[in-house]
Amino acid sequence: MVVAAGCEDDLSREEAIVVYRSRDPLGLYRTDPDRPAPAPRRPNRFRRMLSYLLFVPDPSRVWASRLAADRKLLEVLQGTTHVLASSPPESVHPGAARLARRLGAQYIMDMRDGWLDEPLRPLLQRSALRRWLERRLEARCIAAAAAILVTSDSWRSLLSARYRLAGPRIRVLTNAYPPTRHYPPAAPVSAGLLVHAGRFEGSDPRRRPAGLLEPLLSAVCRNQSLQGEILLPGAHTPGDLLALESFATEFAAIGWKLRISTPISRPQLLSELNIAGGLLLLSASRAQIPGKLFEYLPTGRPILALVPGDGATWRLCEALEQVFLVDAGNPGAFAGRIDEFLAAAHDDKRFPVPPEYSEDALAEVFLSSLVTPECAITADDSAGAGAKGLNGKADL
Repeated sequence: MVVAAGCEDDLSREEAIVVYRSRDPLGLYRTDPDRPAPAPRRPNRFRRMLSYLLFVPDPSRVWASRLAADRKLLEVLQGTTHVLASSPPESVHPGAARLARRLGAQYIMDMRDGWLDEPLRPLLQRSALRRWLERRLEARCIAAAAAILVTSDSWRSLLSARYRLAGPRIRVLTNAYPPTRHYPPAAPVSAGLLVHAGRFEGSDPRRRPAGLLEPLLSAVCRNQSLQGEILLPGAHTPGDLLALESFATEFAAIGWKLRISTPISRPQLLSELNIAGGLLLLSASRAQIPGKLFEYLPTGRPILALVPGDGATWRLCEALEQVFLVDAGNPGAFAGRIDEFLAAAHDDKRFPVPPEYSEDALAEVFLSSLVTPECAITADDSAGAGAKGLNGKADL
């Protein structure tokens, strides 16, 4: 069963999955198609900042906190053996830990991003008090968890260093490929079409269009016999749009076209990826492995990845012939690799798809994580962060 936020308490079946929608008191999640949507509010940085100041770790804490007191939900979940919560947002973890304790079930803490490591929320970046508060909350959730799932070996190392005795309960479960049914049938390659899916600064302030396009522009200038175009669909910020339009002029001067678009549907995106000559990846994170990498790999097309040379993405891709790695901190030293990528993007070769990131392979990793050794974490081990007790029990 999936427990999600909604307009009101409701139990339904969506395809083969039973979904219980628990009412969100703040109305942040509106899922009732029969109710008229409220008029959109203008963005308000002060209101957003105030909401994050009031609710630790985030405003969804109000919804998550009422799960363990929801009698109807507790009745529906009788007999449940495992409760899994996946973040972000991080507020799901204390709520799920309480719910698991009420049910006598094991709590599985699934962290698709770091919590305190490489945080994107500005409040965590600049406030020592906020980090202290959330460190206590993170420690209590770690203490309560029978297993902790992270998406890279870097996340595991960072978390294990903070909670030494929790190490045996921390497992790496990367993202998976989209189901093969979502990909269109194999089609002829559009040689020279390069695709970058998604936003730049809008998804991570450290990612700027120049980090990707400047090295690529230099390579195109060195290989002027190769012609092509670059497709850039995404919810681009005004600042990113200005940068992209400036690069469009520079690429046009040497016969290349930058096609800047708003977000496109997922089926359309997968179709574009499937016929692309090459795929473009930019990441500033040392610990995170971008989810789009797992959308790129099944196409078999060459991938130009500008990522930190000592990061998790680099280590994952080192053995993959399909990925042309470039250290984002020193792209000039990898000019030859970018040239090789451009040549591959004008070829019709498809690389073999690594099997270890398929749903079947990762399902085995996940199921093995449900049976974990009992491993206590003490207050001393968490450096006074507030964890308590034995056998993963904690006050939340």
